[in-house]
Amino acid sequence: MISRSFAPSSANMSAVFRSAPKGRKISIHAFEIANTIVKGSNLIKYLSKQRIRHLKEGVLRSEGVCRLISEDYSQLSILIEDDIREDLRRFLIEVARFGDLCEDRQWHNLSRYFCRGDSPLPSNNSSEEAPPSMHYLIRLAQHTRVLHEEMLALDRLEHPYYAAAIPVRKQIDAIKNQRGAVKVLKNKSLWSKSMDDIVEKLVEIVDFMHLQIKEAFLKSHANAEQSSGELHIAINLTKTLGATGLALHYAHVILQLKALALASPAVPQNAREALYQALPPGIKAALRTQLRIPDKDQTMSQAGVRAEMNRVLRWLVPAAESTRRYHVNGVFGEWEMKGIEGIDVDEANWLEQESRISVSFMLAHADAKVSKVETLYYADKERTEGYIIGLVLALHRLVSPAED
Repeated sequence: MISRSFAPSSANMSAVFRSAPKGRKISIHAFEIANTIVKGSNLIKYLSKQRIRHLKEGVLRSEGVCRLISEDYSQLSILIEDDIREDLRRFLIEVARFGDLCEDRQWHNLSRYFCRGDSPLPSNNSSEEAPPSMHYLIRLAQHTRVLHEEMLALDRLEHPYYAAAIPVRKQIDAIKNQRGAVKVLKNKSLWSKSMDDIVEKLVEIVDFMHLQIKEAFLKSHANAEQSSGELHIAINLTKTLGATGLALHYAHVILQLKALALASPAVPQNAREALYQALPPGIKAALRTQLRIPDKDQTMSQAGVRAEMNRVLRWLVPAAESTRRYHVNGVFGEWEMKGIEGIDVDEANWLEQESRISVSFMLAHADAKVSKVETLYYADKERTEGYIIGLVLALHRLVSPAED
């Protein structure tokens, strides 16, 4: 008979987490650390030369960014660097927390190094490639992901077993096999690794990130005003849509306008009413004023009005879509512990199956990462409202003749 006390139930998992000893095997911390590893890998990918070049040469010079935020390239570059450093700061907080769980005291209070850009490791001037430990950690994170799924599967098997008065042999065999699979995965994942060893590798990655950021933005800010290491942003961020909490709402309004523009002039009354109700009070008031003023462009043909509307939507819609993606994915979409289909964790088949767990599957959020500069977050509120008002008035011109 299988011992019913062998596997911890979900009810006492939090107690296990709190009592995990410092400096020993990672154990239940494995899932948290796996999340941190994937976020770190995503950040490294975001710092790639190709991505930074795209931001500098494409995004910062795009019409939408120049019209909504600023035409000052150096200021825009500072915004991007500041966002990246904020992502890095969040990553450092997690690494420092794991460092405090280590047995070796050199990993304690890592924040004292991180806050001044220092490191407890020997200096390494190479910044061309990510440390080899990154790939090693990603593989461990992959195994940890599968371990999580198999532990959940084991829990599902054990619930009816514990509830049964007399468990059947089939249940017992299934649980034995599942426990064997979990044991194999614990040995292959972060679960069985030393906290000290993993934290050391995470610190190597932190050092690499600092070098990458310095290399990517040093030239851009050579002439930018700096004080005490802090970047000075001349843009008034208090007047942006992000500061006022309106970025996502305005993105939805813009996307509604796009849909109605495509449907015009046959726009249903309920769709127009929905758009009007979505408009903020300030824009509604401005529209009422504008509609009372004689239309200076009444001689413009419908084709001309539509062309002007499309010209604005061409660069405004991408910013709205990026805003929506940013809010869906978060800063760096964390690894959600969802299953990997078709992976057989039986020891005999593991080596054959292992190659099917793709790194790209784990890092899917990296490609979806959106910089806040690409969104409406830093967009000037007054400018954005002006463009929205213009689009609503243009839509009114397209729809009104159809009603006459």
